[in-house]
Amino acid sequence: MTTLVRAATAPALEIAASHDEEARLRVDVAVRPRLIGPVMSLLPRRLLACHTRKTRRRRHPFGYVRTVTKRPVLAFTDRGSGPTLIFVHGFLNQASVWDGVADELAEVFRCIAIDLPGHGKSSATGAGTYARDDVLNDIRAVLRETDTEQAVFVGHSLGGYLSLALAIESPELVEGLGLIGAGPGFRNPASREKWNDSVRTLVAERDLPDGLEEISMHVDAMVMDGLSDIEVPTAVVVGERDKGFLASAAVFEKNLNVVAHEVVTGAGHMVHAKAPAAVAAVLRSTFGRN
Repeated sequence: MTTLVRAATAPALEIAASHDEEARLRVDVAVRPRLIGPVMSLLPRRLLACHTRKTRRRRHPFGYVRTVTKRPVLAFTDRGSGPTLIFVHGFLNQASVWDGVADELAEVFRCIAIDLPGHGKSSATGAGTYARDDVLNDIRAVLRETDTEQAVFVGHSLGGYLSLALAIESPELVEGLGLIGAGPGFRNPASREKWNDSVRTLVAERDLPDGLEEISMHVDAMVMDGLSDIEVPTAVVVGERDKGFLASAAVFEKNLNVVAHEVVTGAGHMVHAKAPAAVAAVLRSTFGRN
């Protein structure tokens, strides 16, 4: 089956989150001419701007609309059919790191793998634009772009942290969680700063987009404090040599609805790349539908 790779080239026409600017709606009157009567006459004139570009549109009580912002939709791959899994990679990885897992699952799941901003095929967005809220809005935009109302989010490391944050802030979007070598962040400020220092050191050794380190830095304990609010079924997978995240797995067992927990022999932090079949087997048995 062909794998689709999508990235926005005209941000003004792509669906994306509004962030700090007010979203504007455009109604395509041409495709719903019967609505031009009394209903359309009630709309403000600024909402009646028409566009003729052929593109996927979203239904609205008054016709078809698109949300317009300047931030591009993230690049992603989309293959398979069935219940939807959204794969979110870790810091300095990219969507293709999930290929082995998706190869195992695409016959029974729709597998959408996202390139986070500044990673893979997704554009860098500039210093000061990689905060958690910005990136969560980017992920929400991918759901809108793919007509996905709800999905199981499978995240590795940073991707797992972001998936947890999304489950706390937008529980209606998250049907389940697959946490692969992931952690919930830190409640202790000293521990957060130690982590952030390690990120700064890592970034200093590489030629990366300006400000990209922000995406991996922790500024609060929002996720740690909100774990008990997450009710969806959760699968936890960690490599036996991934000592730091073995401790995180114990935190998840205590605070989340963990229905599957697998420690993969011989694997480290990149367990999904080292043992994709093992990771896929856990996801299939936990989230597959008979």
